[in-house]
Amino acid sequence: MLACGAAFDVGHANVTPYAVLIRACGKELAVEKAFKVLRCMLSAGIKPNVVTFNSLIEVSAKCVDLPRGLRVLDLMPKYECSPDAVSYTALIDLSCRTLEVERAFELIGQFKQQMGQDPSSSTLVELVESCCRADKVELAFDALQLLARTGGRPPPALYTSLIDTCGRCGQPGGALSVLGLMQHAGVRPTGPTYNAVIAACVKAADLHATLAALQEMLAARVQLEVQTSISIIELCADLGQLEQAVHVFGYAQRLKSPTSGALYAALVHACLKCASPLKAQQVMYEMKAAGFVPESGTYDALLLGCARHGEPLARLQALLAMMSQEGVPRQGACYLQLVETLAGCNRHADAIEIVEVMRAQKLQPSQTAAMACLQAVQGAQAHEGAAVGEPARRLVQLLREEAVVHVNEPHRPEPSPSPFGAMIPTSPSIPLPPPSTPRKASPPS
Repeated sequence: MLACGAAFDVGHANVTPYAVLIRACGKELAVEKAFKVLRCMLSAGIKPNVVTFNSLIEVSAKCVDLPRGLRVLDLMPKYECSPDAVSYTALIDLSCRTLEVERAFELIGQFKQQMGQDPSSSTLVELVESCCRADKVELAFDALQLLARTGGRPPPALYTSLIDTCGRCGQPGGALSVLGLMQHAGVRPTGPTYNAVIAACVKAADLHATLAALQEMLAARVQLEVQTSISIIELCADLGQLEQAVHVFGYAQRLKSPTSGALYAALVHACLKCASPLKAQQVMYEMKAAGFVPESGTYDALLLGCARHGEPLARLQALLAMMSQEGVPRQGACYLQLVETLAGCNRHADAIEIVEVMRAQKLQPSQTAAMACLQAVQGAQAHEGAAVGEPARRLVQLLREEAVVHVNEPHRPEPSPSPFGAMIPTSPSIPLPPPSTPRKASPPS
């Protein structure tokens, strides 16, 4: 780049060469040199004009240096130079880029007062997006209203971005308001827009708002995404609203949304969370009738859920037989988790039956699994503090025998089947109480 002194050879009265030098500094991202050119210019007694100052603002913008850009704006009146639309637009854009959205609104006010006009629609769209990125929900709505007053038409993606922001900030009412603004503006909400509204409502755990958005979606005949359906079902389960969860499953079918095994599995887990094991089994049968093969994690959760909620041993054995017929992996450690669950419910006699079945099928758990189950059962008995009955003593004896079998054997890690009670990855927010030795569930089909 030319030295500042070289510019004087062009002519002291000509401002243009200095502006050219300042723009050259912008190409090098050298904001300090740009201000040095300005000082040289002033030392030579040359009065900067608006082009020079705008060049400095442009360099500050390229270097993402908002304080220097605002300093230029403050300098302009001192040299009897008024900012123009280019000055304000560049600084508003720079404020948006640095997420200084409050400053952007101040500049818009000055722009309106000095120039008697509003920024362009593209500038206001950028302001809304910046407010969303900064999670400034109220300011985003203000910018959207300003855009509407100036006759700008927001793109559909801008509405979706604002809805996502409402979701991140826990404002489901705001998300629904955006939906109303779209409809008022004649913009038809798309599937992603509705799904974003529902996601915002679910994140805020607002079931009423969630179902209101779902009804809007149902009326618009927009396809409901599988993951969105799952998230609503999980929310219903968390709030103990099983009937609503079943309705949501029905809505997904009415909207002809893609139905997957994960959706059925989510409803199974919801039934178990709401202490309805019989309904969970019914959903499982419907799942198989629809042609979906339950994951081992779903089977395991159903088995443990039935045990926890007092289903008879015969039903548990029927589920085990069904798993065997369908080739679902069953390792000794998994049986021990069922034993631990039954013992935790004071069903020691049933737990003994499961141990005997495990032995009859020659499913030998590792010493680690056997010791973990033994310690959990003994710990539960000690916590209760009551007299230990004969079934409980017999169960402890059997578990000790299982642990002793492997004392003199080298450690044999078992295969890693999905343990009883493991949750499939698509429904992480409604897990059953964790087993004593949790492992990762196998991915869904």
